[in-house]
This record gives sequence, structure tokens and C-alpha cells, in this order.
Amino acid sequence: MTTHAPRQANQGGGYIMGYGQTTVNLFQQRRADFFAATLLTRLRPGMSVLDCGCGPGSITLDLAEAVAPGQVVGVDIEPSQVALAQADAAQKGVSNVRFQTADVHKLPFDDGDFGAVFACAVLQYLKDPWQALAEMRRVLKPGGVIGLTNISQEGAVFWPPSDWWEAIARVWTESADPNGMWGRTPGYRDTLQKAGFVRCEIAARYENYGSAEDTRFRAELEAQRLEQLPFYQQAVDKGVVNRLTLDTWAAEMRAWGARPDAFLARPWCEAIGWKEG
Repeated sequence: MTTHAPRQANQGGGYIMGYGQTTVNLFQQRRADFFAATLLTRLRPGMSVLDCGCGPGSITLDLAEAVAPGQVVGVDIEPSQVALAQADAAQKGVSNVRFQTADVHKLPFDDGDFGAVFACAVLQYLKDPWQALAEMRRVLKPGGVIGLTNISQEGAVFWPPSDWWEAIARVWTESADPNGMWGRTPGYRDTLQKAGFVRCEIAARYENYGSAEDTRFRAELEAQRLEQLPFYQQAVDKGVVNRLTLDTWAAEMRAWGARPDAFLARPWCEAIGWKEG
């Protein structure tokens, strides 16, 4: 079964991935058994958990199941995502979770409120990721655990090799990473240590797109992003790339998705660490 990708946050500025329906549909497919696999092994029933940048809440609900009857809180700066998460929790009858709008740079919780904190694909979008990490550490209990997950720009497998795929990656790395967090993903163990956490560990796993259904799905998603994402329009406005090139890349992407030999695998790194007790 394919595990689909990214996650979102919008702290400190417009979220470059946007909130189009295709992107939201992708977010709703995220599950904790992939994106929080390492953290899950450290969770226990009765623990309290905070999910920062929860989006529509699919991972948050999995965390709630893992720690029930412990309480889980999901926060996101985008009210529409919080509303989706609340509706999903109500529809599924999950009673030990709540969602609220909040900025991860200034979390509305007391010191030591949570036994675990989680954030997936959040840090790279933040105005001040180090301030956010300080806030996550503040709201952790002494001895509490943090989990950070993010996709790595290094180590992706794309077949067949294509110059235009490499060019898209360059636009991202050159224009979408003002705080350097994309490039730090494989070094998140060091990131946690610098933020004051101890006994830090890191692991990696791949999301795979290797069937006809999966490659068409991913190709259409990426093509729509090239055509619609606020980030790409900002790149056009800044002269990083032109609209004709983006449209050409979108067409190439859709053609790639229809190939019988198409394959994409992307690594995600998950780091965990503890607040000293």
C-alpha cells in the first residue's frame, strides 16, 4: 500500500503549498504508522500529546488512538484545516481529541502540559523554526518526548532520470527554503540537540509510487501544484522561473505519470528526542 506525502503548516506567512482540494485530499491520506512510526513506539495509553501543524487531523486521530484514554490536541494556524479535523473526529466518534487554531511560535498552553509533541513537515515553512522548537520544548513535561518528521530533498529516486525533474527540485531548494530547514532534514537529530533535547535518534523511510495508479496520482498532484501553487507564482514574480516553463514541466509530469516504467520514491526522516527530566 502506498504511503502518500506531505504535511502542512502556515505559521508566520502564507503557506506555500496552498489549501486546494487536491492538496487537502493528499493530507487526509497521511497516517501515523508511516509519518510518526518511531514516535508511536514511545507512546503509551494515558499520555497527553500535542500535534503541531495538524492540518485536517488524520495523523492526530491515529495518535489519539495510540494513547487513549490520554488526551490529544491538534493545532494549526489555518482555521479551515482545524474545521476539517473537528468534523472528521466527530464523524469517527473520537472523543479524546480536540483541535484549535494556534500559532506554533506562541503555543497557548502552560509549561509541561504534554507528555509528547509531534510535528510533521512543519519546520521548513516557519518564520522562526527555532522559536517554535523552544515552544514545543516548553510545553513538554520533564522526560517528555518530541517527534519531528520531514521529507528529505536528498535521496529521492526518480525514474526515468529527467532534466526537468532536477530543475523543479532546484527551484524548490533555491526559493522555498528561507530558513534552511529543508536542507537540515537528515540532520534533525542535530537540530533537536541544538534545541535542548537529549538522547536524540533519527530514522528514515521511503514513500513509494510504483504502480500505474500511484504514478498517475502523484503526477497529477505535482502538475496541479506547478499550475496553481502560490509558491510557484511567487517564483515567477521573482524571476526565478517563467510561466511557460512551469506549464511545460506540468505537461512533462503528466506524461511521466502515464509511462509504464515510471517510479518515484522519496525519503522521510523522523527524529525523536527527550526533554530532560
